[in-house]
Amino acid sequence: MNMEGQVRGGTLEALVERLTVHDQLVDPSYTNTFFLMMHQFTPSPGQVLRLLIGRYNLVCPAALTADEAAIWREQKLVPVRLRVYNALKIWLEHHWTVQDDAILPDLDHFIRTDVAQHQPLLVWRLLDLLERHQQAATRLMLAPDACALGACRSLKRAMVPPSTGARPAPILPKSMVRLHITDVDPLELARQLTLLESHLFLEISPDELIGQACSPGRGAPAPHVRAMTQMSNHMTGWITTSVLSEPDGKRRALMIRHFIKVGERLLALNNFNSLMAVISALNSSTVTRLVKTWNHVATKHRHAFQVLCHAMQNDKNYAAYRTRLRSTAAPCLPFLGLYLTDLTFTEDGNPDMRPGGRLINFDKYLKAGRIIQELQRFQVPYALQPVEALQAYLLDHLGTAVTSPQQLYSMSLAIEPRIPSGNENKLRSMAARARLLDTGKMTLLTVESTAAPLTPLGSMPMDAS
Repeated sequence: MNMEGQVRGGTLEALVERLTVHDQLVDPSYTNTFFLMMHQFTPSPGQVLRLLIGRYNLVCPAALTADEAAIWREQKLVPVRLRVYNALKIWLEHHWTVQDDAILPDLDHFIRTDVAQHQPLLVWRLLDLLERHQQAATRLMLAPDACALGACRSLKRAMVPPSTGARPAPILPKSMVRLHITDVDPLELARQLTLLESHLFLEISPDELIGQACSPGRGAPAPHVRAMTQMSNHMTGWITTSVLSEPDGKRRALMIRHFIKVGERLLALNNFNSLMAVISALNSSTVTRLVKTWNHVATKHRHAFQVLCHAMQNDKNYAAYRTRLRSTAAPCLPFLGLYLTDLTFTEDGNPDMRPGGRLINFDKYLKAGRIIQELQRFQVPYALQPVEALQAYLLDHLGTAVTSPQQLYSMSLAIEPRIPSGNENKLRSMAARARLLDTGKMTLLTVESTAAPLTPLGSMPMDAS
């Protein structure tokens, strides 16, 4: 135990006993972490079930008198059985995975015999949850090609309440024929991007995050994490391509201004993941080197972009963003890459066992569990109305966006060639002075940023200009 009374380590038997202790309240975060991270420190779910059954069927010490035995049953056995019941309910309701399906027959037998006998008024809830998982397991057997993670998640999805409030009417462009991205209102563009990413984010289950399942070549497949990461990368490529595809400097500036406005709307929607893709595109050297283009971007828009960059800057391990996120209510699309980085740091930086090798290092799993549970609290659907035609347009352009850093940089050089060395320093100095805020305290944009470019997980590297 640490100074705050949290469990730091123990044998599996001791951890289960703590889960079902009779003489004090069980911390909900301990219970949730135990089942959330269980497969990382237990050989099999069957072993946990056997320990829980053992706790439920504790044997009264033979040396007790009849009166003492009655007190023991009332003050220990009854509370322990209630704790076991609550533990099973939480396991079935919130943390059951496809890996646990193998013990469904044993669990069914235990619930229908022991629990039904001793807790007849409570057993119906466990039976209801059990039946739902049995039906899901049967469906999975009949469709073996189905995604196991998705099948597991579907049982929980119905329990996630949607965000409250009426869906706002979409802001539709005048025509979807020969549509240009600047024809789409920035707010509606932000809404539809949010819905596309939210669809993937809501499907991410803990199995995709635990044990670095999302790391290349490590752990089990993480289809929704990978799909969301890929969408972020394609979004960055699409925004960059959209800017570079305009042959005229003023049109490129108009495109930059449009995406800055989209970024502001994404921030208002608490969609930090898409916002990071916008920032990564506009803050890449492929775009920032376009001095003549940025000269056409008004100061107020460059200031607005700097505000967005400040919200997501990586100074002090994203301190400003983390502070903002703590006070953000769901629905929200957090920057997924930072969660993955935090999980990797936690899992790689802490041993599985406590010093001596006999006790499970539960402190490690508490830390990882807190990260995952923080992400889960944002998995609430947005109350936004999808526009299928606009989403199809976006998916088509995201799928065909240029993502090769070499190709993008060649496009950048083609529209604004490198400045001859004799004039380069003079033009850079003029451009930097032109980008100072009225207060003179902050540079909005310089030709070469001194800070590392803000990039989402897996986004493409950019050559220096």
